[in-house]
Order: sequence, then structure tokens, then C-alpha cells
Amino acid sequence: MNLSSRRLNLGIFYSYNEDWIGGVYYIENIVKSLKILPLTYQPLITVICESYTDFEKFSQNTGYENLVFQTLKRSRFSRLLDTIFSFFSLPPIYTWRIDKFYLFKIHEVLKYVDQKKKIFWMGDLQNHFFPSFFDSDSLNKRFAYQKYISNCNHVVASSIDMKLCFKRLYPNYKCNLSVLNFTSILNESQQNNESSLLLKYDLVGIKYFYVPNQFWAHKNHSIVFKAVHLLKEKGEVDFKIVFSGREFDRRNPDYFVNLKNEIKSFSLESFCVFLGFIPREDQIVVYKNAIAVIQPSLYEGWSTVIEDAKALNISIICSSLDVHKEQLGDSGNYFDPFNTHELVYLLESNRNLKKNISDYSQNIYESALQFYNIIKY
Repeated sequence: MNLSSRRLNLGIFYSYNEDWIGGVYYIENIVKSLKILPLTYQPLITVICESYTDFEKFSQNTGYENLVFQTLKRSRFSRLLDTIFSFFSLPPIYTWRIDKFYLFKIHEVLKYVDQKKKIFWMGDLQNHFFPSFFDSDSLNKRFAYQKYISNCNHVVASSIDMKLCFKRLYPNYKCNLSVLNFTSILNESQQNNESSLLLKYDLVGIKYFYVPNQFWAHKNHSIVFKAVHLLKEKGEVDFKIVFSGREFDRRNPDYFVNLKNEIKSFSLESFCVFLGFIPREDQIVVYKNAIAVIQPSLYEGWSTVIEDAKALNISIICSSLDVHKEQLGDSGNYFDPFNTHELVYLLESNRNLKKNISDYSQNIYESALQFYNIIKY
């Protein structure tokens, strides 16, 4: 049967990983967005997982109906067949029915799959600009992956900024380059029980700004502490800063410890609230009750935090990265990520912050259509 006359079968690899929760939200949101498209545009998705538990998690989180589970744990007979096929440069038999793969890394099991069936997500390129934020192993893997995909058939960037940057860094690239501006899809059911959730985190009646980034070096938490310290010295802090996210980065294990030491040196313990990694439904309530979201990153490919805040029509204070301006246009409240005084000004003038007000459902539809057009060809 011709591909154009039947439902496309899309293969994705999925593993729920709190250390890379942005990536988890990325693929889940893409799949959730597809539900807004006509049924004929919604692909069958083969979810390739280590365990059925991960598949159930994916199914529950996305609510997407057209899913098929494919385990990576092969039976002895399947492994024997794979070995025979490999001898003849053929991929595993389960890959034959899949029309396209949307990939986040190089998978050895797809070695003999036709390159035209593989679409690689670029990720970000911060290893070129902040190599000190990575251990040598992570750094080498990033460079190797980017070099590899530059010679593949199809690569997807999350922003125009990323696409242009990739072309500058890899001028001899051979791949087709597409852009997919992913969106955040926040279910209504995730926005209930606000009072009890605020009580759970001791935030009832508290004025606060929210910083929902993972504790990674490029997220630039330190500038927030410096800004609050300057305001405290002036006696002008009538709010708290709430942080959430995993408090450990294997690439930079001292980062969170150093941040806590900085807070102690500035005597900011009473102004900072650390929630740790919290469930998505709890996070949405924390978002909605904040004065504004602060996104101080030194580097982003396309910020999930900003998309979350846009989806909820929350004011956003963010670093003046080109990609942030691509996401927010005139509705962002920007500061130089190396200039503490610019952030201080925005925190002081919080009643006059610009707010992103738009029909976000249109963003979701456009993103879903972008993705469909990427995998269709």
C-alpha cells in the first residue's frame, strides 16, 4: 500500500528520565499536539521502550490513542534473527513496518535502517559555547553526535536561531534542516486543587517569583541570588524566589552545593524556597500563582519554561538571548544574563511587567502541523 493512502507509522524511543525532564516533556508535548490535527494526519506511533512501565507512562501522559508498544528486550529467537539480518546488513524485523523514526541519539539497532527513514532532533549546541559546563565524556558525545547528524538525511532544530547556528558551526553539512517550535500542552485537569497544593508547599499568601529550571550550570541561577542580595541590601524584598528541579547534575556535581553556599554567604535563606523535583500538575499551580517566571539561562535551544509560561499567560522575565526573543517577541521582559542590575530593575518594577497574552491554541496547532509535515516527507 502506498504511504500516502494509509496512516503513517512513526517510531520513537522513550524512557522516562527525570534527569532530562525537558526532553521527556518535549516528546510528550509533540505527541499530545498531534491530537489537535484531523484523524487522517495523526500517525500510528510505535513507542520503543526498555519496559512496558515506560510505555504506560507515555500513554498516560500523552493520552494519545494510536500507540503500539515495542520492547527493546529481545527474546533469544529475536536476537538470533537480528544477528542473521545484521549479517546481510538488514535491520531488526520490527523496524520494517515503521515509516519514519524521530530520534534523539544514535541507536545501534537502527544501523541498517534506511537513512531516509531517520529524522534526528538536533538538541542544543551549548557544548560549543560553554564547554566547561560538561565533563569530557559528555562533551565528546555531543560533538560526535552533532558531527554525525550533519551528514544524515534530515535534522530538526527547535528554533531558527539553532538552525542558523548549526549551519555556521557545520558549514559542510549535508542534511536537510527543518525547524520545529515545540509547545507546552497543559491539561485542565492539571490545574485543579490550587489551595491544597499551595498549602502543601507552604506558599499560601506568599508573593513569589518562580524559577523552574533544573540545577544545571547554564541555567544561571546565581544571577538571581545576586539580584535578591542587592535588593535586600536596599531593604526592598517583599517577595520570595521559589525554585524547583532536580538538585544534582552528574556533569557538574558541585553546582548545587556551590549555589547553596552562595545563598548562605548572602544570608538569603529566608528568601529562597526549594521545592525539589515536583510533579507536573503541582508545577502548573506554582506557575499560575507566581508574580512572574524568571528564566535567566545563558543558553537555550528553545525554552520549555518560556513555553509553559506562554501557555498560562504568565509574565516572563528572561535573559536577552536571541532564542528567547524568537519565542517572546515584544512580550518578554529582558535582561542581560551577565548584568545583575538589569534583573534588579525588573524585580523592583514587577507591577509593570509585560505579559504574553495570545491564543496559545494556535501555537499548538501550528507546531503540530509543522511536525506532521516534517515526518510526512
